[in-house]
Amino acid sequence: MKKISIALFIMYTAFLKNCPAQGPFEIDPIRTSLIVDLFQRGVNLFAYGENHSWSMEFVQDKTIELSIDPDIHVSSSIYEISQDTSNQSLRYFSKFADGYVQVDIQHLTCTDISSGRITPYSATVHYHNTARENYRMLNGCVEWVPDIRLHDIWMLYEINGKLFDKIKYYKNVPRLEFHLDRMAVVGFSGSDEFEGIFDLARNSVKIKSLQVTYTHPSELHEMGNYFINLLQNNEYSFHIEDGFLKLKNVQNTLTFRRTD
Repeated sequence: MKKISIALFIMYTAFLKNCPAQGPFEIDPIRTSLIVDLFQRGVNLFAYGENHSWSMEFVQDKTIELSIDPDIHVSSSIYEISQDTSNQSLRYFSKFADGYVQVDIQHLTCTDISSGRITPYSATVHYHNTARENYRMLNGCVEWVPDIRLHDIWMLYEINGKLFDKIKYYKNVPRLEFHLDRMAVVGFSGSDEFEGIFDLARNSVKIKSLQVTYTHPSELHEMGNYFINLLQNNEYSFHIEDGFLKLKNVQNTLTFRRTD
């Protein structure tokens, strides 16, 4: 199954490199297939080097699967993860029979030269096979695998424990829709339609660059502005259970209900 992921990823980067520019909300079936495959196999994070000379998968924060072309393939058990909240960096410590793999992840923009794709995180990988005295330091890009359940339409249900009055505002219920293939979000604030992008890191999302695309005649502009301000440039941890999506940070908790 890992070979399938690598093949899908190569197809995806070739597709991006050779196709004309696409809008942020156009469907990308190759990337969608890649995300679904990784998520279903429990891969929560993947990384890759320039020209994909190396690739790495993190499986449920338990195992690192590292491939360095043409002949190094290592399965390394993660025994410690450290986090520096001041700069949003992570360090993974892992070991295998003949050595170790250490991965440093930093919140630094990385550009994949092959595809032109820009990611908000970069990685430095230290691979050391002590038995063969083989040391490699690898640099590349990192992407968190999004929870595919996010890819849905979510109607606002509750703000900070207070139910949203869907009966009174049945035509003006705020909503969000995540597009995982482009890491984009569209929505309705109750008065304005908007679109933007989001960053993903572990179990958190940060919605940003929101722009209003259409304004409806409505008396709910104050509420709409409040909703957009709650989202704009704020990072939330997310939790999905029983058809509900909860976005939570220190200041606010937003609860949404999945709609068919």
